[in-house]
Amino acid sequence: MHTGELIYNTGNDEKLYTDGEVATITFFRREGKYWFAATCWGGKVSFFSAPTVDKGRCFLTIKHVKSNYHHGDVVCGDTTFKNNFATGSIENVICFWQTYSAVENKVILIPNDLANKINRYVRHLKFLDPQSNEYLLEYKMDRTNEIPSVT
Repeated sequence: MHTGELIYNTGNDEKLYTDGEVATITFFRREGKYWFAATCWGGKVSFFSAPTVDKGRCFLTIKHVKSNYHHGDVVCGDTTFKNNFATGSIENVICFWQTYSAVENKVILIPNDLANKINRYVRHLKFLDPQSNEYLLEYKMDRTNEIPSVT
Protein backbone atom coordinates (compact mmCIF):
# COMPACT_ATOMS: atom_id res chain seq x y z
CA MET A 1 0.00 0.00 0.00
CA HIS A 2 1.26 3.44 -0.89
CA THR A 3 -0.10 6.81 0.19
CA GLY A 4 -3.43 7.25 -1.51
CA GLU A 5 -3.35 4.06 -3.57
CA LEU A 6 -3.67 0.33 -3.21
CA ILE A 7 -1.83 -2.14 -5.37
CA TYR A 8 -3.56 -5.36 -6.33
CA ASN A 9 -1.17 -7.95 -7.68
CA THR A 10 -2.61 -8.97 -11.04
CA GLY A 11 0.72 -9.92 -12.50
CA ASN A 12 1.15 -6.59 -14.27
CA ASP A 13 1.41 -4.15 -11.33
CA GLU A 14 -1.88 -2.35 -11.99
CA LYS A 15 -2.66 0.25 -9.35
CA LEU A 16 -6.09 0.89 -7.92
CA TYR A 17 -6.49 4.41 -6.63
CA THR A 18 -8.64 5.25 -3.65
CA ASP A 19 -10.38 8.58 -3.45
CA GLY A 20 -7.88 10.12 -1.04
CA GLU A 21 -5.27 9.15 1.49
CA VAL A 22 -6.11 5.85 3.21
CA ALA A 23 -6.64 5.79 7.00
CA THR A 24 -7.87 2.19 7.44
CA ILE A 25 -8.88 -0.88 5.46
CA THR A 26 -11.75 -3.10 6.64
CA PHE A 27 -12.49 -6.46 5.01
CA PHE A 28 -16.09 -7.59 4.98
CA ARG A 29 -16.66 -10.85 6.81
CA ARG A 30 -18.61 -12.73 4.17
CA GLU A 31 -19.02 -12.62 0.46
CA GLY A 32 -21.08 -9.85 -0.99
CA LYS A 33 -20.84 -7.21 -3.67
CA TYR A 34 -17.81 -5.63 -1.99
CA TRP A 35 -14.72 -7.32 -0.59
CA PHE A 36 -13.32 -4.48 1.55
CA ALA A 37 -13.57 -0.74 2.16
CA ALA A 38 -10.91 1.91 2.69
CA THR A 39 -11.66 4.90 4.91
CA CYS A 40 -10.05 8.01 3.49
CA TRP A 41 -9.41 11.63 4.30
CA GLY A 42 -11.87 14.34 3.34
CA GLY A 43 -15.04 12.41 4.18
CA LYS A 44 -14.49 9.72 1.58
CA VAL A 45 -14.83 5.94 1.62
CA SER A 46 -13.76 3.64 -1.24
CA PHE A 47 -15.52 0.28 -1.66
CA PHE A 48 -13.62 -2.47 -3.52
CA SER A 49 -15.45 -5.28 -5.29
CA ALA A 50 -14.61 -8.92 -4.82
CA PRO A 51 -12.03 -10.11 -7.38
CA THR A 52 -13.59 -11.15 -10.69
CA VAL A 53 -12.10 -12.86 -13.71
CA ASP A 54 -12.67 -11.50 -17.20
CA LYS A 55 -10.84 -12.76 -20.29
CA GLY A 56 -8.36 -14.62 -18.11
CA ARG A 57 -7.50 -11.57 -16.00
CA CYS A 58 -8.42 -11.02 -12.36
CA PHE A 59 -9.43 -7.50 -11.38
CA LEU A 60 -11.24 -5.35 -8.83
CA THR A 61 -13.57 -2.41 -9.31
CA ILE A 62 -13.84 0.57 -6.97
CA LYS A 63 -16.81 2.68 -5.94
CA HIS A 64 -15.72 6.05 -4.54
CA VAL A 65 -18.24 7.55 -2.11
CA LYS A 66 -18.27 11.06 -0.63
CA SER A 67 -20.09 10.83 2.69
CA ASN A 68 -23.07 13.07 3.33
CA TYR A 69 -22.12 13.30 7.02
CA HIS A 70 -18.35 12.84 7.28
CA HIS A 71 -16.72 16.06 6.10
CA GLY A 72 -13.29 15.60 7.67
CA ASP A 73 -11.05 12.56 7.72
CA VAL A 74 -12.76 9.16 8.09
CA VAL A 75 -10.27 7.45 10.40
CA CYS A 76 -11.82 4.14 11.44
CA GLY A 77 -14.31 1.42 10.55
CA ASP A 78 -15.58 -2.00 11.57
CA THR A 79 -17.97 -4.62 10.22
CA THR A 80 -20.18 -7.44 11.51
CA PHE A 81 -20.50 -11.00 10.19
CA LYS A 82 -23.62 -9.76 8.38
CA ASN A 83 -21.51 -7.10 6.60
CA ASN A 84 -22.98 -4.14 8.44
CA PHE A 85 -20.32 -1.46 8.30
CA ALA A 86 -19.73 1.57 10.54
CA THR A 87 -17.22 4.40 10.05
CA GLY A 88 -16.02 7.18 12.36
CA SER A 89 -14.50 10.55 11.58
CA ILE A 90 -12.59 13.35 13.28
CA GLU A 91 -15.76 15.42 13.68
CA ASN A 92 -17.18 12.72 15.98
CA VAL A 93 -19.66 11.38 13.45
CA ILE A 94 -20.44 7.67 13.18
CA CYS A 95 -22.08 6.46 9.97
CA PHE A 96 -23.63 3.07 9.32
CA TRP A 97 -23.49 1.85 5.71
CA GLN A 98 -25.57 -0.50 3.61
CA THR A 99 -22.68 -2.43 2.11
CA TYR A 100 -24.45 -3.82 -0.95
CA SER A 101 -25.10 -0.34 -2.33
CA ALA A 102 -22.33 1.57 -0.47
CA VAL A 103 -24.89 4.04 0.87
CA GLU A 104 -25.12 5.54 4.36
CA ASN A 105 -28.31 4.49 6.09
CA LYS A 106 -27.89 5.80 9.65
CA VAL A 107 -25.80 8.44 11.38
CA ILE A 108 -24.90 9.25 14.98
CA LEU A 109 -23.62 12.74 15.76
CA ILE A 110 -21.71 12.90 19.03
CA PRO A 111 -22.18 16.36 20.60
CA ASN A 112 -18.94 18.36 20.77
CA ASP A 113 -19.35 19.10 24.46
CA LEU A 114 -19.17 15.33 25.10
CA ALA A 115 -16.49 14.47 22.59
CA ASN A 116 -14.04 17.32 22.20
CA LYS A 117 -13.21 18.39 25.72
CA ILE A 118 -9.48 17.83 25.30
CA ASN A 119 -9.11 17.57 21.54
CA ARG A 120 -10.50 14.02 21.42
CA TYR A 121 -12.28 12.42 18.50
CA VAL A 122 -13.52 9.04 17.34
CA ARG A 123 -10.41 7.01 16.56
CA HIS A 124 -11.62 3.40 16.83
CA LEU A 125 -14.92 1.59 16.30
CA LYS A 126 -15.61 -2.01 17.17
CA PHE A 127 -18.80 -4.07 17.12
CA LEU A 128 -18.79 -5.86 20.47
CA ASP A 129 -20.49 -8.93 19.01
CA PRO A 130 -19.76 -9.36 15.29
CA GLN A 131 -22.81 -11.63 14.99
CA SER A 132 -25.10 -8.89 16.28
CA ASN A 133 -25.73 -5.42 14.92
CA GLU A 134 -26.88 -3.95 18.20
CA TYR A 135 -23.79 -2.95 20.15
CA LEU A 136 -21.03 -0.72 18.88
CA LEU A 137 -18.03 0.25 21.00
CA GLU A 138 -16.50 3.60 20.17
CA TYR A 139 -13.49 5.03 21.87
CA LYS A 140 -11.28 8.06 21.69
CA MET A 141 -7.79 8.83 22.87
CA ASP A 142 -6.74 12.02 24.58
CA ARG A 143 -4.07 13.51 22.32
CA THR A 144 -2.14 15.11 25.17
CA ASN A 145 -1.47 12.03 27.29
CA GLU A 146 -3.08 9.12 25.42
CA ILE A 147 -5.70 8.25 28.05
CA PRO A 148 -8.39 6.00 26.50
CA SER A 149 -12.00 7.05 26.81
CA VAL A 150 -14.71 4.44 26.26
CA THR A 151 -18.36 5.18 25.52
